Amino acid sequence: MTDISVWLRDALPRTPGASRAVVKREFRLTLREFFAQSYTWREIVYAMPLVAGQTDYLPVPADPVNSEVVAVLGVARNGTALYPLPWAPADYTQTGTPAYWHSPATIRPAVRVHPIPTVDTVAAGVTIDFEIVVMPSLVADTVPDWVYTQYYDGLFDGVLGRLYAHPAKAYSNTTAAAYHLNRFRTAIQQASGAAKQGHVVGQNWRFPRFGK
Repeated sequence: MTDISVWLRDALPRTPGASRAVVKREFRLTLREFFAQSYTWREIVYAMPLVAGQTDYLPVPADPVNSEVVAVLGVARNGTALYPLPWAPADYTQTGTPAYWHSPATIRPAVRVHPIPTVDTVAAGVTIDFEIVVMPSLVADTVPDWVYTQYYDGLFDGVLGRLYAHPAKAYSNTTAAAYHLNRFRTAIQQASGAAKQGHVVGQNWRFPRFGK
């Protein structure tokens, strides 16, 4: 893990008069904006128990103190993907083997499965997996090392842009703020595009296979 102080040490000399606490908060907000919009930090939550009669599940990131869930991208039951729905089905009382899921608005980013499960882990060894999008929490002091190696510059532009945009400060600079925030938004777009491609540099398609 990389401590966020590495960005703070570089940002403080460029923002004379800014307190460390202010720079730290702005950097945390920069982190959250970057990952909430780019969807580039993803984790798999494996083998949560699927419980008979329970419809709602809340996946938890690997480090629940320094990170939190932004969204759920996929759900699988014993390795078989469930089909996502934009809203709850009309008949919500149906029971059986879950084949669908949606994210209820009142408890996001939780997952609600359909039909209502009738067997649980203890009885049949049934589990459920989630692919989630993660962002740093408001108290995060560390980020994974790959965040530093891959996105240092973009995040640095983000925190500088935020700080320079502060009104009536010794370090205020609207021109520099616009410059760095533009670079920050470009970094978000590039990270988002890479995430959609699965961070694969080469082609991520193959010729279709036809009948044997």
